[in-house]
Amino acid sequence: MAGADESGGVRFEHKGARWVFWGDVDADVRERYEDEIETAGLDAPRITLDLSDVRFIDSSGLRLLYLAARRDGPPPRIVGADRTVRDLLELAGVDALFAWPRD
Repeated sequence: MAGADESGGVRFEHKGARWVFWGDVDADVRERYEDEIETAGLDAPRITLDLSDVRFIDSSGLRLLYLAARRDGPPPRIVGADRTVRDLLELAGVDALFAWPRD
């Protein structure tokens, strides 16, 4: 559960196979969740990154997405990303590391 001072975060569902990001995904979120992200869903056949509730993401947030993409196995699937997030991933040159729903 989010604390009153938390403006963003990630929760892990379905034994770590689904990562649900919310709010402002920034350096604060990276610091709080990076270690957990390193191990979340290691046994899952594929990771789904749900960005439906993301209001803002910066380079620290992109690092968290990249951590999912660098794992062995199929590319993580991104769902719920708005055009701004997708543009940011394209600008960073990492959009091809993810599976995207058909537009």
